[in-house]
Amino acid sequence: MSEPTSIWWERLQQYSAFFARAGTRGVPVEAVWGEFIGRLSFKLGESMAEAHVPFAIADDIREPATMAVEELAVLLRRRHEPGFDDHLRDNLAMEPRLRVKLRPRAYAVHRFRDESAEAASFRRALAADPLLDAGLLEAWLTRDGAADRLRSVIEGLYAKLAAAECTAPGEPITALFHMCLVKELLARKAASKDLPAKGLLYERAERAAGVALREIHRAAIAAAETALGPLSADPAARDLLDLFGLSLTPLAYVAIRRAALAFDLNPCGLSADLSRALDGLGTDAAISGRDPLGEARDLAGRLEDDANWRSALLAMHAIQLFREFAVSLLSCRDSRDLADVLPWPDFLQSDRAISDLLARPRDARALTAVVDEILLKVDKGSSATAFAQGLLSSIQAIGAAGAGRTLPDAPLRFLDLAARYVVRLLDTRTTDAMDGLLSRLDNRRDDTSLQQVKAEYEEGRLYRLSSDGLPAIRTRAVATCGQLFMDLKGYTKRTFRAKEIVMAEFLRDEFYGPLLSAARTLSMDRYDRHVPELLDLNNLLGDAIALSGTISSLMAFAREARAVFGEYEAKLAKLLGSSGASERIAQARARWEAEDGALAADIMALVRAQDAAGVQGPAMTRLKEALKVEELRARRAAARDAFDEEVRRIGGFGLEAGLFIAFGAAHESIRLKDGVFGELHVAVGEKINEAARGTARSGLVKARVDARLEEARALAGTARLELPFEVYVDTYTSLSLPPDLGRLFEGAVETKDLRAAAEAAKAFAQHVFLDLERMVAGGRQGAPLMLSPAEDIYNVGQAISAEALDAYIRERRVDTAHALLDLRTVDFDPRITGRFAFFSEMHRFVVSADLKKGGSPAEVFRRAGRVSFRGFEGSRGTVVYEILDPRSPFCELLVRHHAARAAAAAATAPSRALAGLPEE
Repeated sequence: MSEPTSIWWERLQQYSAFFARAGTRGVPVEAVWGEFIGRLSFKLGESMAEAHVPFAIADDIREPATMAVEELAVLLRRRHEPGFDDHLRDNLAMEPRLRVKLRPRAYAVHRFRDESAEAASFRRALAADPLLDAGLLEAWLTRDGAADRLRSVIEGLYAKLAAAECTAPGEPITALFHMCLVKELLARKAASKDLPAKGLLYERAERAAGVALREIHRAAIAAAETALGPLSADPAARDLLDLFGLSLTPLAYVAIRRAALAFDLNPCGLSADLSRALDGLGTDAAISGRDPLGEARDLAGRLEDDANWRSALLAMHAIQLFREFAVSLLSCRDSRDLADVLPWPDFLQSDRAISDLLARPRDARALTAVVDEILLKVDKGSSATAFAQGLLSSIQAIGAAGAGRTLPDAPLRFLDLAARYVVRLLDTRTTDAMDGLLSRLDNRRDDTSLQQVKAEYEEGRLYRLSSDGLPAIRTRAVATCGQLFMDLKGYTKRTFRAKEIVMAEFLRDEFYGPLLSAARTLSMDRYDRHVPELLDLNNLLGDAIALSGTISSLMAFAREARAVFGEYEAKLAKLLGSSGASERIAQARARWEAEDGALAADIMALVRAQDAAGVQGPAMTRLKEALKVEELRARRAAARDAFDEEVRRIGGFGLEAGLFIAFGAAHESIRLKDGVFGELHVAVGEKINEAARGTARSGLVKARVDARLEEARALAGTARLELPFEVYVDTYTSLSLPPDLGRLFEGAVETKDLRAAAEAAKAFAQHVFLDLERMVAGGRQGAPLMLSPAEDIYNVGQAISAEALDAYIRERRVDTAHALLDLRTVDFDPRITGRFAFFSEMHRFVVSADLKKGGSPAEVFRRAGRVSFRGFEGSRGTVVYEILDPRSPFCELLVRHHAARAAAAAATAPSRALAGLPEE
């Protein structure tokens, strides 16, 4: 059987070939429209599902697009709104671009040859919407008008981009340009002030404007394909051209989709009655789009075999073809007489009107006679000949269907009908996919200033689409900067006690005020100009501050923050001394020390007894003794917490803050304008998140540190041992009960059954042993079910990532020398080990020497450990260094007995100084 020759069959073949090629590339049919986004060098979002692309259309495209839409809207009003033309005539001085002559309503295209691509575009527009006519379209497409300039500029850009992409494959800029242009034209149409017209529903005017814009766009693509010449046969070019053509569905530029089939004359190639009939047969359920040609052939066979609908479908299909051939023939130069016979335009809008006309023998004969005369006048082989012959065939088919006669070419007609229906379904799905894709393209011209758009383009943070020869995107050097995050500790508890008004005053006077003042000073250069590269405020939260800038400026801010806290502590000490609070604190300390000493003695006695017994004795007895020790340690830690809480309550809950500095890829700034909230600025970035995670104060880590401190005090026989550091990183094993084991525990507790408790404990021990066995085997026996290693940080001081410390060392090499200082615990001076408790054998420090001050120690950093922050589990983890407080007793002793020598050696022997932090 031969194949149909309609544009719908061509579109079906195009879909089939395009999907087949996409399938061979492993791209799902559903994702084929947005596949190019994954190949762009710049996009925002953490995954392909979230990816979106910022872009801007330059004025050489945006201005003619805006004017073309506005001129089309005005022409529609001039044609269909009574009195509007007279109104414009009085105001033409203000609207010189609207002086274009609007020809009387006509359907013959005089400006272009019948066989030209432009004439074909006119015919498609006339067959798609009843509000459009050749006189209006020719006025709109007047030479050098906005629509003609728009078509010309996008035609040239398509051809240039596609040729460059095919000869030197790289970024899919052509596909991006195409999709961005669709979004831009839709936005221009939506913004048109003249689209509504009196006596004309908005949805009708909107649809007509969408049909005209689509034809302009399609004409530009067709011209670009011609300009590509032989290159258009290249597979890459073919993919692009098919992508462009298929994505421009009949609904591509129609915003109110429900209006698309409101008339029998519509852009979809199926009248409203015919569409409803096919939908009613449930044929859409069998169409998946995987094999469009095969599905169309299957559908054609089912329709032909349906005895109930066979004749009715053929009749409606014949009427659809009659309409299309009539519109095409009316647009030809040599068919003016046809307009006198056909009562245009109401006639062709309705299937019923066509059927009624042809049911009257006299009218049918008159129409046939006029078409026969046209055939005698026009050149054989011309477009008009094909249209006239098709019109005669349609008249005969309508008559045959009405008489119940079988058409000899019925299988071909059913195949064309099925192709139209399958294409309509695929176009609908494509339009839905395009809607989703366009929502991922961010037109920065719509929500930000032109100055900001230019800045983002220069920074390589958006695609700029223009015909001026500039690159679509600048080569983007990955900018880096430091990120600092600092938050108050105990803020919620303090607010609860002090209430909001008092707390707000405290934050203003003791936190925000002095810290912002320090940041402001550090972010000014010597000419008193704000320099964001030095220090910039990103976010200000209820109990935290986030800054970005150079590592040196952030380190300087950290030092200023210590000074702010020092001043506050001095203020507190003065208040305590004058209020009698110091005496109450001394009394509380005496009570705590007495209780702590008694508990420490009990713990020491139990530990010594266990050591003496060794592994002898019943296992349950040893377990009970170990649990008793843990209970005493917990009571001791609770007593210390109670004492600290009492001191804070008496002294007004002093200021504690955790600070962390990270370094890496610069953050992205989001700037929003809101009519109520004004201009908003939000900074987002991985390193901001890392810095925020670095200020965590893990209760589990703190509990483990306290337990180890108690052990150290017990072993040393003194409760005077102190913690030397303010930042601790620890690895521990977390435990979670499986549901079945949890139910055993709950049942034992509820029933108070010791036997059930013993069974639960036995099952628990078995589960733990199996998990330990899996962990020892390195995961070869499966992942642990209950036990999982975890890392966390307890930070009530100042910390810095290894990346940031490395950047700081490199940034300050001119005036500062840095040296590594590795010490074992046994190497510490006895005055250090006699006062502080240490939980590891090796300690790494980085000591800086100020070259401007003769090499005296300036700063000391201590390696705290490696931690995988929440949300960064897939990485190797962050190596954390503590920035030691130079006023702390430990740092003073370390500098005096160890660090000073290392700093002096680095200052006097540059070869011994660090060029950067060693890799781990």
